[in-house]
Amino acid sequence: MAEVPTTDPTPLTGELLRQWLVLGAYEETRSGGYSSSIVNADFFVSPDGRADPDAEFVAFERLIRAFANRGEHAEVLCRFPARLSLLRRHGVLPPFWGDPDCPNFEKQNRPAAIRSVSLVFASGYFDNPSSYYGHVLLQFNYVEGVTNQRALDSGLNYGADATDDPASPFYILKGLFGGYTASYTRNNQFLHTYLYTNAQLRDTWEYELDLTSEQLRFLVEHAWEIGFAQFNYYFFNDNCAHRIAKLIEVATGRDLSETHGFWLLPTQVVRKLRADGSSDPFVRSESFNPSLKSTFSTRFGSLERNEREAFAAFFRSSDREKAQTVGELGSDLLQVMLDYLDLEVAKRTLLEDTEDVLQSVQRQRALLLGEMFRRPARSEDIAPREPDVSQSPIEMKPPSVLRVGAGVRDGRGFQTLSYRAANNDFLNRPNPGQEVSRFVMAEVDLEVDRGSVDVTNVVLVDVVNVNTNPLPASMTQERSWSLTLDYAPRNRLCTHCSSFGLEGRLGKSVRPSERVLFYGFAGARIHTPDRDNYLRLTSELGSIVNTTERSILKLSGEASLDTFTGETDWHWGAEFGLELGEHSDLRVSFEKSGRHDVALATFGYYFD
Repeated sequence: MAEVPTTDPTPLTGELLRQWLVLGAYEETRSGGYSSSIVNADFFVSPDGRADPDAEFVAFERLIRAFANRGEHAEVLCRFPARLSLLRRHGVLPPFWGDPDCPNFEKQNRPAAIRSVSLVFASGYFDNPSSYYGHVLLQFNYVEGVTNQRALDSGLNYGADATDDPASPFYILKGLFGGYTASYTRNNQFLHTYLYTNAQLRDTWEYELDLTSEQLRFLVEHAWEIGFAQFNYYFFNDNCAHRIAKLIEVATGRDLSETHGFWLLPTQVVRKLRADGSSDPFVRSESFNPSLKSTFSTRFGSLERNEREAFAAFFRSSDREKAQTVGELGSDLLQVMLDYLDLEVAKRTLLEDTEDVLQSVQRQRALLLGEMFRRPARSEDIAPREPDVSQSPIEMKPPSVLRVGAGVRDGRGFQTLSYRAANNDFLNRPNPGQEVSRFVMAEVDLEVDRGSVDVTNVVLVDVVNVNTNPLPASMTQERSWSLTLDYAPRNRLCTHCSSFGLEGRLGKSVRPSERVLFYGFAGARIHTPDRDNYLRLTSELGSIVNTTERSILKLSGEASLDTFTGETDWHWGAEFGLELGEHSDLRVSFEKSGRHDVALATFGYYFD
């Protein structure tokens, strides 16, 4: 091979510069320079590579020439296959160039066997508020025709390198303020599907992307090289949604991470698969993987009344009675019972329940499995009901909402304006498989009355987990809970009684049918002085009714006890929400306390 002569470095300008900056996760600084969001210095080949993309480019080009001339640094070049593809595309590679042999990249990725890539969305999971807006990852789909190949498809995940419990306040606080580093990790499809659908009780949706062969290869290459990088993790704006979206953007040039604020949520990225402004379709196919919870709920809902009664009677009976009656149960009912026990094992494991409780559940599973094995094999199974396509996250409302309204309080008119940075409340449709809940991330409410503008409500965090399941109330052990940190009035009837406070409540919720939910809460609010009082005891009873496919009604009654004066405020309310379209809804509410009442109608516009 002829030696490549030493020449001046290739100019790093134009489209080559733009794409080089993207591959290195460089961002422009206020001083006009650049800094990479990759925090580990050993990712770069130049000592100044993190802050100087030109120095990184020169150093990398020098390695290329050393390899072309003397076969040196192949192991370093093999870490950056996307860089090599970029330079090949722009004619930067020297004459007589031959690609280095990269056995690790080929063995671990098998790029020639990858037929497509899918974006996977996982819904929020059991009792973990930090997951309520979902999670996204990539899945590399390999050629079919190989036994069990589907289970070995490769998943690429991004998340915080954290050791704290994801449900703990420390996890949320560190995630908000960059207390963790984060990185990409690889596992196979079986492991990540099991983790989400079975262990964490999350539904997953797979969106197979329509990529060209060149785009697919470039995405696989960049996913490999970015796997050597570490980043600082921020829950709102440098999270799984941001980093997974960037991988797709690098390969396709589509914008999936644009947002009106400083945050980016997984649901926004999923929505942009359809609404990125491009005229050509980007999603080739869509599939749904139900969680244990969704599968059980669907199958239990299909049981006849006498089967539900037999279900409840079996689990209320003693171990001896179970053994005597199990042979009388139908095979379909046995399958639903096994689903229930599998669900209990998953939930008990997540809650780190006592070993004796888990052993009791496992004894019941063994009894049911033993009975099923004694029966003739069946060719059919009870398949979960196909999901409603309109409930796919790609069709969900955008997460942020701006509301304008007009109301009357004790005969006097007023106007309102409010903004929520991320919206998920009782009158919204939850993500598929996710129970009705409320998780509001930042809200500001203004009220205009006779020319004066008052800030009436500022929400920092408002989480309500009703946590129900379809079982009879006598069989459920789940507890509902809520946590709110805000500056707010006791209710909309009180115009000048806002205080800053922290409120926590516990309760119970039951769902007698798919369309009706009843709930009750009791707790306390610690707050800044309000008539010399720092503590109020609160309680609420209510119901949420899905009146139609596009409308929801909430009825509630609340009591608030002033621990300083002993006075109790009683407050009654009704709120009706009507979905007008993907980006809008109408809400009408009425509240009453004693002789005072207030009515309000608002129009909401939803956006990303």
